[in-house]
This record gives sequence, C-alpha cells and structure tokens, in this order.
Amino acid sequence: MRNTFVAVVTTALLLPAIPAFAATCEVASATYGATRAELAEKRSGTWVLLRDVALSANTVGYGPGGAMAFEATFHDGKAWLAQADASQPGGVLGRHEFGEQEGNVFAVTATPQSWQSVAIAEPMDSLAAINTALGAAIAGMSCQQALLPFRIEGTARSVTWSAESQPTRAEGTFTEEPVILVGIYSSANRDGFFAVGDMNIHAHAVFPARNFAGHVGAVEMLPGAKVFIGQ
Repeated sequence: MRNTFVAVVTTALLLPAIPAFAATCEVASATYGATRAELAEKRSGTWVLLRDVALSANTVGYGPGGAMAFEATFHDGKAWLAQADASQPGGVLGRHEFGEQEGNVFAVTATPQSWQSVAIAEPMDSLAAINTALGAAIAGMSCQQALLPFRIEGTARSVTWSAESQPTRAEGTFTEEPVILVGIYSSANRDGFFAVGDMNIHAHAVFPARNFAGHVGAVEMLPGAKVFIGQ
C-alpha cells in the first residue's frame, strides 16, 4: 500500500521537518518454517533450509537455527550465524557460510527497495523507546498499520544480546559498542513476524567489529545514532 505524504511533523519524537516522499506502509516480506503457534512443537527440528531463504542487499530478517543450534540474522545480503563456542574470542562463533542441509526452525524477512532516513529527537534508551519512536515516524507516513524493516547505526551505551545455541545459549552485554540494530516493525502482522512482548518490533544487533549478530534483549543507544526505515 503506497500513500503520498508531505511530512511536516510536530510530534516530540521527530524533528520538525522530514523531506517529502511517497511512503510505503508494507514492503515485500516472507515467512518460512514454524509459525509462532507451532514454535513449542517444532523447536527441535529444521523447517526451512537457509539456502531457500531469499536474500538481497536490503533484506532484514531473523530466526533460530534448526533445533535451536544457532541464531540467524539476515543483513547486508548475508546470513549472520552465531553460536556458543568457548574456544572463540568472547565465547561466540560467528560465520556466514552454511551447509546445504543446514536450516532454521523459522525465518522471517522484509526486503525494501530503499532506505529512508528518519530524524529521531528523543533518546533511544530502551527497546520500548525505539518501538515508540519508530511507531511515531511510521504514523507520520500516514500508515495505520505497517510491515517495515528498520536499521539503526551508532554506538550502544549498553546492549544485551543472546544467541540460541545447544547445549548452552550464548549471551552477554557490551558497553560503548559500535552496533547496527536491524529488525522488523510489524504492527500489520505481529505474530507472523514474532514481535516481542507488547511491542511491534523484533530487533537483532549486528556487531561489525566482532563479526557476529544476536537477538537484542535490551539496548541503550548513545545520541547521534542514524535511523532508517525501509521503503
């Protein structure tokens, strides 16, 4: 659904002026493997092969590996796979390669044609604050419901992450860490895209300096982060 709007935004979460553009409220998306309702039953299996997950340079997505053996994040045209490994720096093995028969319990993706920069004035000091800020920006696009990926680039004052892994899940907290937050804002289909809690988002953190990514449990971004919404 494509709406045309001229943004002269007065909400406290956005700076006063954003360039006009033709806003898209939903981009191309895909769901693979187990649904949220099936997750408890199917978490011990593999229900989509990674080679069957369609990726482009703009695709954002996520999902747990087969039998919860690793965490998958889709960003920059690649699968970012992470699992616990005590022999690796930080105790995490990050990789982009995978076997022909390697897959996920589920995978969800959203693929925009482009990215629209959005100015956020309020502090992004929690996932809830990020959810609210994105919701305000998307409402400013005249979208009553939306299914749009997002990307936030900057430095986290603190970010708590996890990666499904067997027999022990990898998890940790980094401070003053360069990070790219990627995820999907899915008020149009919260269950289908595994929105977290009562929010409309599910976020993963890509750590470029560490070459791995994981699910975000909590985050506080420092001022100056750049925010993009897929279009």
